[in-house]
Amino acid sequence: MPEAAEFDALTAEFYEGWLHYHPDLALRAGVPVAGRLLPVQEDEDLVGLKGWLEELLLGLDEIDFHALDADRQLDWELLAGAARVEHRELCGGGWRRRDPLGYLPLAELEWLSGTTDAAPHGTLARLLGELPEHLRQAQVQLRVAAPGLGPLLVRVAAREAQRACEHLRALARGPRPHRDAGGHVGLAEPLESAAAALAGYHHFLTAELAPRARGALGRGVEHLGLRLCEVHFIDCDPAAGCEPITRALERASAALSDADATAGQAPLPADGGYHLAATDAARGHRLPRRFANDASWALGRQLYLGRRGAQGAPGPRLAESRELLLLAQLDLDLHRGRIDDKQALASLARLGLEGPAAEARVAQVARHPGDALAGVLGWRLLEQVRDRQGADAGPGAPAWRALLASYGAIPLPLVLRYGLGQAAWQAAWDAVLGT
Repeated sequence: MPEAAEFDALTAEFYEGWLHYHPDLALRAGVPVAGRLLPVQEDEDLVGLKGWLEELLLGLDEIDFHALDADRQLDWELLAGAARVEHRELCGGGWRRRDPLGYLPLAELEWLSGTTDAAPHGTLARLLGELPEHLRQAQVQLRVAAPGLGPLLVRVAAREAQRACEHLRALARGPRPHRDAGGHVGLAEPLESAAAALAGYHHFLTAELAPRARGALGRGVEHLGLRLCEVHFIDCDPAAGCEPITRALERASAALSDADATAGQAPLPADGGYHLAATDAARGHRLPRRFANDASWALGRQLYLGRRGAQGAPGPRLAESRELLLLAQLDLDLHRGRIDDKQALASLARLGLEGPAAEARVAQVARHPGDALAGVLGWRLLEQVRDRQGADAGPGAPAWRALLASYGAIPLPLVLRYGLGQAAWQAAWDAVLGT
């Protein structure tokens, strides 16, 4: 079998099985889900997932990478990186079992309950029916892991459970304009049952887990380095020294300080503005890209456009950029063990962000090591490309915007490496790190 066909067959087979373990991700990606809608928790299922990932990695090793075309090479890298990280996490004690927020299907509940389409409401009924048992199993897992849980994560999860409970009870009370059109008709009892399960989960978190939670919030410098390398494709190991990343963040901070003096300027004519948006390019919808981490792409683009004066009023734009930059620094320091949750919250308070909103930001950084850092580094990469190629050829130029969008929302380092070539990518990256 030719290498391309072998890779395509391996990819299709892998995702068919992998989505069985991650039906929530399939739902978010618009992939039809025939069975359960909430992710597996049982030991035998997690063992099966680990074995499935091992089979994929063995299959990828048997494929001649250099015989693949560029699109498949990119997909190979995405697939292999994500599989290595998930496999390592499963072997390392199961972070998901120590994440009380991870058991809450918040995005799915909000999306499914907010649409008027008939088919998704059938899906909502299934999700509501599964939720009580799902949360019961979550309590079993978390009860064992309680001493290692971060107190801040427990508090944030409790607030989100309460919010979801109130949301479902509001739907059950109605009336909503589309109920008579077949929206939530007949769902009052499942909505109340699911809301009661969420209320019970909230009570469990506040009354039983919170007093016992004493764990650190950071995931460790090795895990941060693993995700930077394998998920974000950022070639920098924080375990070996953080000076290059620290220099990059200092340069980013200086760039934002410079922005104070030019905050009112109009964007340059060749800048991208809101046209630097994702398109429905066919290759952007290949499965490895649909499930790729898009933090450097989304946050980097957001910061780049804000710096170029393309998103909103100057004051809020700069404040948001400073917050994202601080979160990147917290990302680095929290997972290196240099700060704890109280110090992280104190840093956010200096920007005027306090209370539940600040705790939610810190929880996001704790749960997704490297994402905030990748966003800031992605922005600096876009700035370097523009500076090196000029306004007519940089990220604001129409041809470059089309190139950026055509790859899909995937890590920016891969877009630059495959779109501009290894030499251009390396030059931009060296400039970001100041090497």
